[in-house]
Amino acid sequence: MSKIALTPNATGTGIFTISSPATSTDRTLTLPDEAGTVLTSVSSLASANLTGALPAISGAALTGVGASTTYGDVGTYAWGRPNTFGDFLGGSTTAALYAVSQVSTTNPMYYYPAGGGWYYGIASALSGTWRCMTRAYGDGTYGWTGLWVRIS
Repeated sequence: MSKIALTPNATGTGIFTISSPATSTDRTLTLPDEAGTVLTSVSSLASANLTGALPAISGAALTGVGASTTYGDVGTYAWGRPNTFGDFLGGSTTAALYAVSQVSTTNPMYYYPAGGGWYYGIASALSGTWRCMTRAYGDGTYGWTGLWVRIS
């Protein structure tokens, strides 16, 4: 038969209380056969310590995100910018977004009105209102792309 030993810390001054809940059901707490620290509701756990099959994560309880995955619907994302060279900070909104497809692996896509429009890609107008999730930088001459989410 194993023995149970409670060992107080000689330098501690607090009182450590073990209590049971009000229940009429017998419960058993089995301690593991290894050293370690008990996790509590305020503990953190490094993801590297997670092993085995993890449960699927559902987004069903998320709010403010559209349920559709159809391209261009509310809640979907697009890489692009308005057809201007203005600077759009994260949180900026526009109703004149152009989705772009990068066709060059060595050059970034940008809008350059003095040079006649879009460079290194194809731009397609999208409907609705869009919020910038990154910065779509513009310096008054060139306008670079960013990530946008449709909000209406």
